[in-house]
Order: sequence, then C-alpha cells, then structure tokens
Amino acid sequence: MYRRRIIRVAFAIFIIFYLSSCSSVDSTDTPIAPPEATTYDVSGCIQKGPFISGSRVTIQELKKNLTPTGKVYETSTNDDFGSFELSNNFNSKFVEIITNGFYFNEVTGSLSTANLTLRTLSKLSVNKNFNVNILTTLSRERIEYLVVKQEMLFEDAELQAETEILSLFHIQESETLRFNEMDISEDNESSAILLAISVILQGDISVPELSEFIAKLILDLKEDGVVNNSDLLDQIRNNSIHLNLPNIRTNTASRYSSLGLVVNIPNFENYVDSDGDGKINKFDYTLLSPINTINNTMPRFDWTDSNLPDAKYHFQVASDSNFKTIIDERNNLTDSEYTILETLDNNATYYWRVFVQDNGNEYIWDGYKTFTVDLGIISLINPIGEIVNTKPVLDWSDCELRDATYHLQLASDDSFTNIVEDVYDLSSSTYSSLSSTLNTSDTYYWRVSVVDENRIEGNWTEPYIFTVDFGIISLLNPSGVIINTKPDLDWSDSDLSNVTYNFQLSTDDSFTNIVEDVYDLSSSTYSSLSSALNTSDTYYWRVSVVDENRIEGNWTEPYIFTVDLNSVTLNSPTNMLYTNEMTPTFKWEASPNAASYNLIISTSSNLSNPLVEVTEINEIFFSLNTPLDSTDSTNYFWAVTPVDANGVSGTLSDTWSFILDTTPPTGSILINNGEENTSNETVQLTISATDTNSVLQMYISKDGSFTDGVWEDYSTSSQIAFTDNASEENATLIAYAKFKDTLGNISSAFSDEIQLSRNFKSGVISSDETWHKADSPFIINGDVGVASGATLTIEPSVTIKYVGSHGILIKGTLIANGTIVDKIVFTTYIPEVLVNLSMLKFEGTNLSNSQLSNIKMEYAKEAIRVGDESELIQAPIKNNGTLTVTNIDLLNAGVTTDGYSTSAKLVLNNATIDSSLVLGTYPRSEPIEINNSVITNSTVKSDSYNKGIDIYNSNLSNSHLIIGCCNATIHLEKSTFSTGTIREELNVTPVNGPIEIIDCELVNVSIDLSSATATISDSIFTYNNYFSGANRIRIGAGTMNYSRVVGNGVGVGVAITGNAGYNTNGSFIITYSDIIQNSIGVSLKGGSGSFSSTNSNIYQNTLYNIENKKANNVTATNSYWGTILTSEIDVLLYDGNDNLSYGIVDYSTYLSTLQAGTGPR
Repeated sequence: MYRRRIIRVAFAIFIIFYLSSCSSVDSTDTPIAPPEATTYDVSGCIQKGPFISGSRVTIQELKKNLTPTGKVYETSTNDDFGSFELSNNFNSKFVEIITNGFYFNEVTGSLSTANLTLRTLSKLSVNKNFNVNILTTLSRERIEYLVVKQEMLFEDAELQAETEILSLFHIQESETLRFNEMDISEDNESSAILLAISVILQGDISVPELSEFIAKLILDLKEDGVVNNSDLLDQIRNNSIHLNLPNIRTNTASRYSSLGLVVNIPNFENYVDSDGDGKINKFDYTLLSPINTINNTMPRFDWTDSNLPDAKYHFQVASDSNFKTIIDERNNLTDSEYTILETLDNNATYYWRVFVQDNGNEYIWDGYKTFTVDLGIISLINPIGEIVNTKPVLDWSDCELRDATYHLQLASDDSFTNIVEDVYDLSSSTYSSLSSTLNTSDTYYWRVSVVDENRIEGNWTEPYIFTVDFGIISLLNPSGVIINTKPDLDWSDSDLSNVTYNFQLSTDDSFTNIVEDVYDLSSSTYSSLSSALNTSDTYYWRVSVVDENRIEGNWTEPYIFTVDLNSVTLNSPTNMLYTNEMTPTFKWEASPNAASYNLIISTSSNLSNPLVEVTEINEIFFSLNTPLDSTDSTNYFWAVTPVDANGVSGTLSDTWSFILDTTPPTGSILINNGEENTSNETVQLTISATDTNSVLQMYISKDGSFTDGVWEDYSTSSQIAFTDNASEENATLIAYAKFKDTLGNISSAFSDEIQLSRNFKSGVISSDETWHKADSPFIINGDVGVASGATLTIEPSVTIKYVGSHGILIKGTLIANGTIVDKIVFTTYIPEVLVNLSMLKFEGTNLSNSQLSNIKMEYAKEAIRVGDESELIQAPIKNNGTLTVTNIDLLNAGVTTDGYSTSAKLVLNNATIDSSLVLGTYPRSEPIEINNSVITNSTVKSDSYNKGIDIYNSNLSNSHLIIGCCNATIHLEKSTFSTGTIREELNVTPVNGPIEIIDCELVNVSIDLSSATATISDSIFTYNNYFSGANRIRIGAGTMNYSRVVGNGVGVGVAITGNAGYNTNGSFIITYSDIIQNSIGVSLKGGSGSFSSTNSNIYQNTLYNIENKKANNVTATNSYWGTILTSEIDVLLYDGNDNLSYGIVDYSTYLSTLQAGTGPR
C-alpha cells in the first residue's frame, strides 16, 4: 500500500510538473507584436508501444525561450497505431506536444492498465512528422536547460541531449534519426534503438512505476546530461538483464498483425545490454587467449565471434599497453583467431586487442589482454644439501615444451664464474656424466635452463647447492663424566661402502697432546686403549672417514669426557646433627666402580690432622670401636673416598659434620602462677625448659615416682588433677616434671607445691548464716537449702563454686550484695564448663526480702529460677513480692520464672546478659522486667499467659525475642536492637501477642509474627545490605504510628497477613509513617480485615509501593507516593486493576509533596 501511494504521488508530481508549463505565462517578457502566423500540418505517431486510438494530444505553442505563448490546441489519436494530425496557424516554430493515453506494452503483450504521459519539444517545419516517444520525453528537460541556461541553439541542444541519453544506454551510434523522427515500426537502426530503450525502461514495472522512473531520470539528466543516481543505473541494468527479448519481438509483431499491418520489427536486440557488462549486445565480444603466463613463443590468439553479419577484425599485439610499439598487426581478418608469424621473446610481457569492423567503422571491444612468455618452468630435484657421492647424478623435472633441450651449469661459486661443468643440448632431464670427480668438503652450485625448438633459451632456474661430505658419522660414547679408565669408544657407521676410520684421543681440544692415534679401523668401535686413563683428567676424541679411494673426510666434532670414580653420598650421621652417641656408626651410598673406601674423621673442617683414618673398608658402613672425646659441643667432620680395583682414589665426598651433646635440659614447673593456695584439686601448670637442642618431651608426675604418667610432647602449659584429694578440704599438692631433649638426654626432676584450702557446703541452713570472704571459696558439693525464716548473707568478693547439679534452694531470705569492685561470683567447680543446674532457686518466699546486687553468674543452665510449678503440680506456698537484681553479669547462665499464677515478679536492673536465655515459662509464670541492660548473643522468650517480658532503656544485639502461645507479650521501649529477630515460637499456634515496640531504633532486625497484634509507635526500622531476609516486618494486625521503615532495595517492608490469633479479620492502620526503599513497601495478603494508610510517605519502593492481594478494597489516602502522576502511581500499585481477584487500592486523594511530621515524634 505504501509503495502504491508513493507511485501515485510521484505520478501526480510528474503530471503536474509537465502540465504546469502548459498554462504558464512569461510575465517578464516585454510585449511585442506577434509574428505573422504560418500554417503547419503537425502530425506523427505516439509510441511507447503504440498509443491506442482516442488518446488525447495537446499541442502548445512556445516562444523562442521555450516558454508557452498561451496558445493551446487539442486533438487525439485516430488509430491504434498512435497516429495524430493537426493543421493550424502558428506564430512560433516551437511547440510542445503532450499526449496522455493507453499504450501497447511490448513486454507483457497487452494494453497498459493506466494512462501514460509522453511529450516532445519540436521545431516546426513543412512536411515533417513529429513523433512522441520515450526518448523525446527523456530529452525534453535537458534540451530546455541547454537552450535557456547555456543559450545553445535549439538544433545543437537537441543533438547534445540525444547523444547524452544514448550514452546512458551504452549506444554510440553516430548516424541516427532525431528522437522525434524515430518510429518503432520502421526497420532501421534508429527505430531499433527506440524500441530497445522503450522496453528497457518498461521492464516488468507498472505504468505508475514507469512514470516515476521516467520522472527521476529526467530530473537527474537535466543539468549535466548524466545519470548520477546509482539506484537508477542499477534499475536500467537489472531491467536489461531480465528482458525476454524473443517474447518482446513476438508480442510486437502480433500487435501490428492484429491491426492488419505488415511491419518488419527492427533489430532492437542489438541495443540491449543483456549481460549487464556495459556493452550492448551488438558489440559484446570477449578476448579469450593467450592471457597470464604462456610458454609458446609463437602463440595463437583467440576471441569470440561477433554477432554482426560479415564482421571483420583488426588485430594488434604490442610490447606496451599504449600500443605504441606494435609487434604484429593484421586487418580485415574474417576468423576469430590468428597465429602470429614473429617469434616472441622469453620473459617479455605483451598486450593484444581486437577491433570489430562494421561498414567502415571500428568499435573497440573488451579493452586489451596481456600475457608473459616464460619458458623456464622446470624444478631442480637433486642433489641438494650434503651428499656422499663425488660424481653424483643431477636430476630435474621435465619441461612441458615440445622438442625442448636443456643447458646445465655446475660451478664452485653462486655467481657461476668458476664453471666446473657447462653442457648444452641435453635432451634428457638427467645428467650423469660429470667429467671429473668432485672434491670432498667443497660446495657446488648447479642450474638448468630450457631451450625451446626455436633455440630461444629460458631463464636459469634458481641454483641448488650441495656439498660433498662422506664423513657424516656421529660419535656415540663416551662423553661427559665416566667411571671407566679404559672405556670402549663407539661411533655410528658410515653410509659409504668400503670405508675405514681414523681415531684420535687427546688431553687437549687442539689435539696436540695425543694419547692414542689409530688408523685404518674397520669397525665403528675401539676398545683397545694402550693404557688406563687418569681419574679427574679430561679427554677429547674424534673420528674421520676414509673412502675406498683413500680420501679422508673431515674429523667429527670432538666428544669430551672426564674419568671420575664418583664421590660417594653420605647417609649418617646426618649433616650438622647433634648426637650423644660417642661411638657412632658411619654410613654412605655405594659407588658403582669402587672396590673399597677410606674414612676420615677430624675436628677441622678441611679434614687436616685426622683423629681417625681408616682405609680399605669393604662395606658401606663403619662403626667406631674407640669412643670420641666426651667434651660437649665438639664439632666433628667426616668424609669418604672411593678407591677402584687398581688402587686409584676417586673424588672425596662432601664433608659432613656432627656435634656431640650429652648435657640434659634444665627447667622449672610452677603451679597456678605461684599462688600459695587453691580451692580446686585441679591446678594449672606453667612449664619452662631449655636445652642446647630443642626440648622434645616432658613427664608430669603427681608423686615423684614418674610411674604415674607418660612422656608427652613438651608444652609450656598443662593441667593436672589431684583426684586423690578431691574429697579433702585441706591438703598439700606437689607436681613434678622431667624433660627430655631430642638426643634423649633426660633431666633431673623439678617440682612445685600449693596448699589446697576450701569450704564444702551442703545441707539445710535453718538459722542465719554468713559466708565470709576469708573462707572463700565455698564449694557446693551437695544440695543447700535456706529454710523459711533463715537468712543467708554472702559477703562481697566471695566465690561460690558448684559441683555437679547441686544448687541453693531459697525459701527464706538471701542477702548477696557485692560491690562494683568486689563482686560475688557464682560459677562452676570446673571452670568454663556449662552445668545443668539452678544456682539460686526461690520457692514459697517473699521475694522482696531478698537482695542481689553486683554479682556475676556463669556457666549454669539457670543462674536464677523463680518458682518451680506446673498447672497440675502447684506449690502449697507460692512466691510473692518482687525479686530485684541489680548490676548482674550473666554469662552462659539463664534466668527463668516458672511459678503458676503467683503475684511475684522478677526485675533485672543494669544487667549484662551474654549468651544466655531469659525465659518466662509456659503457661502462667511470673512477669520479667529488664531495665538499663545490655543483651548480647542471647534469647529472651515470653511464653506466659497474659503476662510477658518488658524491656526498657536497653541495648540488644545479635539476639532473639521470642513470643510463645496464648497472649504472651513482649514490650520493648526506649531501646536499641541491632541484628536479630523478633519472632513467634516455632511450631506453636496461634501466637497472639501482642508485641509492643515504642520509641525504639532497630537495625537489621526481622519481625515475623504472622498472627500477632502489634503496636508500633515512634520507632525506626533500618535494613542495610547485610540483611538478607525476605520480610522486614511481618505482622498479623495492629497499628503503626509515627514510625519509619527504611529497606535496602529488596524484599517487603511491611507484610500484613490479616490474622489476629485464631481470627482472620485482623485490621491494620498506618498513620504518619515512612515506608521507603524496599522492593515492595506494604504487602497485604489474606484475611478479611480492613487496612488503611493515611498521612504517610510510601515511595522509592522499586516494584510496588502497595501490593494488595486481599479480596477487599483498601484505603491509602492523603499519602505521598514519590510522584504526582496517577499513571506512575498506578504502576507502583498492585491491586484489582492488575488481577480481578483482588481489591482496589483507593488513593483518590494523594499528596504532591512529602507528608510532614512523619516518623518518631
């Protein structure tokens, strides 16, 4: 459709462009008297193919400058041949004939489906027809441009325009009719040209497309007479290639025949470029051969036949591309081949061309071809490189030329000035008749040229180079270091037959000090050295080949070897060893050619003044019989020499050393860093030992017999338990130690002692009792009870240690007030071992009477336990009052309330809670209050009906707040919490809560209480890139007021489930809060309860600000969404507009700026 619109527009422009000139008036001309009118008969034919009868013809009179005079005449074609005629008076000889109508399409063989407009500019004359056709239409604008712009005469402009247009179609005819005289029904060359161009432009395109094509060509030709648009040129070329010329001829003939006319169709095919090579068919011929490189000095030249009848050819061959130096030339050739009579030169390049001659005219055809004559296309084969034959056979490849001979040269230099052999007229490509034997070690160069049957010699081949050397043998062994003083000498066999060898052995590389010189060896092995070689000397040997003519070849490159019996490798004592062995055994590796060994021991590193020197040792070890000097730190050096069967000593081995050390380590042992007393039968040992060599082991003994332990790896600290004293309150504890160094030297015993002093406590305290600092520590080795009415007072700085699971049960009163400096410590008997016990348990007492402050409690499952009841087993007397604990440090020690519906309470003030559990036990235990405390790596769990745990003004980190079943609560106020969770107890439903978070700041703390009701007020929740949970806050129902949730770009900021305990109708209200920088700001899923968000800022959430997957509509009014464009707000809301199963988010009133006053007040 788009293409059809373009064609219609182009066609309309074309018509308007041309017809506009029909009615224009030159208003700038000065009025002059009209010339005298003359009557002219204007007639002709309208031809594309022929226009049909009734086609409109308009004739408008033109001034000399080719502008209309205003006179217009109308007529029409009067037959289907396109004929028209008009007789009238004209004041000017210049007219434009414009026609519009249907025409016969020679390509399709049918009438056109639309009107086509053609025109011509003509100069009137008597008795002349004025035809209108494609060519007159193409030339019209160009003629006008030349006349008006370049002031050319009309006749000259017409001739130039027509010449230029014919060139566009590669037509160079010099004698043709004017375009308005051409008639496709005439049998002449001009008519053939008109018909050819008509069908080329028509191609297989429609009438509108043809009109557009013609219009573009006219505009491109107008100013320079050349078509510059490559697309137009390509269309002409493609149309020419795809024309079916026989069908066009048949279609045209059939048309005239149907009109009752007998017409000879002109040879329009000659003027079509059917192969697109830029030459019309009339002159489209090709030079064939010769081209490139040839080996014929009198070649035959071939080209394709011309299609012109009775064509003759003009042939030229030259030595230059400008054809100034003609080698051969022939005219009026009737055949498309020619063999020259002149012999061409080898290695010369030639150029040739052919002209077609037609009626005295010559048309250059296909430019020229070039070729080079080269007779020397042969390859040398051998010899090349090193050869062993002094009269070799020389071979090369056969030449392809007929009756060729060869010229061979052999020289001793690469410039061939020193010729050894020069042979002509060789008929074979092999030469085996050298006149003399070649010299060994000399280098020779040889080459061959080809001589053709005309005695023309080609190029020399590139020379091959060879050297005669029949001494190509390789030495095999010996080389390097050998151990044989009379070795066999081996080399490779020569490839020559009937050869002998000369052998030389020398102590220098110039072979002036000959050790052995042997001639005429028939074997490639020599094993008869006249004398044994010296160890450590270096020898050189070489071999030459002597051929059957007694000509000696070159000496081989010498091999070099050294006789060495090999030094031995020492094994033990290892080098630089410390030893306490005074009669050591010396060991070494065997030497392959040694018959015996010599051993040297000295206190000097150069082995001078040996202490021991042993010869003719037949083994690879030797043990001293006499002890070495016992002086410690003496450094002994030793080495071994191999000796062969002839008594020749080899190379001395490396010198190794060892040091004698018989001194044991010294050391000390210290119990509990030197303290005088201990309350624990297990003590800490600090150990120290030194030795010349490193201390390897130690032996710790409790009784000094050194039979009660084992040797163990040396360590600077250890622990020992005096289990035999476990039941004693007082005893003296002694520890002993011995040390062993790496040589096995053992020290004497070292010892230290400490007094065991302690107080064991167990049983019931029925009257007031005080545990004094002076009696500390107190060991709880049995259950201790403080009876009702009794008071236990513990002084500052007292330590209470618990053995096993024994604890202290308080039914009376406990007064345990330490100080900041002297805290009271409750710990386990075995340090840092967690024990399953309750250190302090309160039952059936008024908690308000007891006092606990400045205490430290560690490594117990329960440091403090208030109550021990269940619903089925309840105490007859319940706790009451409040137990207040101030300045308590809890480390791996829990705090538990476990009464049942009592009025008691536990308060922790200024507590430091680390790695501990604070627990309000299910189902109805006492409430817990924590104030001004630090809670780290701990868990706070509220699991009591309608009661809970309150935390005020505290700092929490890496911890977990857990809510259990059935209205258990946690209240967090004026506190900070970093990294942790607030969640429901696993596998417990429902967790109602409530959870209350008031005036707090939480960082990276996830809240997951899907059924709980939350009260969140004046708090900040921040999540950075270290937080990876899916939800930040996940709540069932509740409110969020004056708070802020700042995410990290992923996950959900606030997820509302709509659950409220067992109910699913929980509602949630957000006011004056900020929820920003999440993936989803608020996510609503499930439940039938309502949701509303007002006066809040919910924005910068990347996926949705609110995701409503509830069935009911929700309200989110008077809020700021980060934009004032409803289209952008909608994109960031997911609701019923996205899925019909969900309700709508109503934001009908929204803020254009941030809501002020949000966040904590």
